[in-house]
Amino acid sequence: MKIFTIDRSGVHEGAKVERVETPQGYIIPVIAVGEIGRGRQRSEIPIRLQVDAWNELRKKGEATVKEVDIVRTRLGDIRFEESYTRQLVDEYLVVFYGWIGFRGWNRLEMADGQPVPEEMVIARGRIAQGEAGRMGSGEQWILKLHHGDLLRYEVGGRLYGEPSTYIVVAGQDKPILYTEEMYKLGRIYDA
Repeated sequence: MKIFTIDRSGVHEGAKVERVETPQGYIIPVIAVGEIGRGRQRSEIPIRLQVDAWNELRKKGEATVKEVDIVRTRLGDIRFEESYTRQLVDEYLVVFYGWIGFRGWNRLEMADGQPVPEEMVIARGRIAQGEAGRMGSGEQWILKLHHGDLLRYEVGGRLYGEPSTYIVVAGQDKPILYTEEMYKLGRIYDA
């Protein structure tokens, strides 16, 4: 299935793969959300890479994947596998690097105000500001979206003129990130 990244700058095709080195010296490729430290939590999902992406990871320290499959290990944990097979399904993964304003917070929910169902959340991480992580904090997610899903993302804190509310529309081929104002304007225009 396809994988996309959503961050402050918008929607991007693919997801960044980082390398984690074990104390024994093994390199494990992961897709990660969140941060390490006090008041923070980093979640890492291992990914089995194809040769090209593996070589890119070894040379540059990071790689980009555009198609992955979700696999359950024998222990029941989730792992990704890079894939080149285009599946014609109306679902995809989104690595949502949530952001926060200065001394801020964030919240992701369904557009109707209900919490995001746990079956949509593959991983959850926490970001924070300040040494102890108490100046501000928020979450980041890896989500499995289906065509038609509608999410509402709120950002709090000092935003210095940036919008505070966004709508994520799970389109047929990719997610679309709108400011709430633009989403409402589009709905009025289409009505």
